[in-house]
Amino acid sequence: MSRLNLRLDFVVVIGLVLICIPLVLLIEARFIVSTVLFFAIPTLYLVLRKPKNLHRVLAATGVATIFLFGIDLLAELNNAWSWAPQGQLLFKEKILGVVPIDVMIYYALFAFFMLVFYEHFFEHEHSDKVSRRFKWFFLFAISLDCLIVLLFLFAPSLITFPYAYFWIALIGSYPLYYVIAKKPKLALKIAKADLFPILLLLVFGVTAIKLDQWRFPGVYIGEVQLFGQTFAFEEFLFWVILGAATAFSYYEL
Repeated sequence: MSRLNLRLDFVVVIGLVLICIPLVLLIEARFIVSTVLFFAIPTLYLVLRKPKNLHRVLAATGVATIFLFGIDLLAELNNAWSWAPQGQLLFKEKILGVVPIDVMIYYALFAFFMLVFYEHFFEHEHSDKVSRRFKWFFLFAISLDCLIVLLFLFAPSLITFPYAYFWIALIGSYPLYYVIAKKPKLALKIAKADLFPILLLLVFGVTAIKLDQWRFPGVYIGEVQLFGQTFAFEEFLFWVILGAATAFSYYEL
């Protein structure tokens, strides 16, 4: 695909995101509707515009969603964040009575969009082959989930701790630190790829807080106020600024 076409695609994706901002506020969108507008529609556009290594992208998305289930369960147990009240949710049922199904859809669409975006604009390898390390990431994600679920059911006090968002995010971002330390050229590519997701996650997060789609009821190292909304400093640093970069780092390992 030519650079001109890539620039056109980039402008279109930015336009789709900017259109979503007043739209979700105007219709007071539910969480799942905001998720589809901000993530699913731009993803569909990019997939239709250029064939992707969908086998690899879907495999990575599946592992990421499995991994994020355990992280979310641990985070919600510790009040690192909490999701939309019942009136905001499409599916009223919660996994283990804690993790909303809407949230798992959000994680899947978030991961899928980030990887499709990365493949479209920054990853020029044409192989659709899944990495040999995939099975180890898959086994790690399953094992982590099983461990967290067992502890949640039988010994929740062992996984209850203060400043949960900070510690979960700090440890979970390890692949990004590895890339920065060991692969500076790759780190530079990831830093460039992270610029647009910062804008996307910022506007998505600000509109979500304004519409009461999620909250921050826990203990944090600080707070950030932007556009009249207040959220945890950890959210701004680890999710808005580094969230996509961390996802790209996992994908590259």
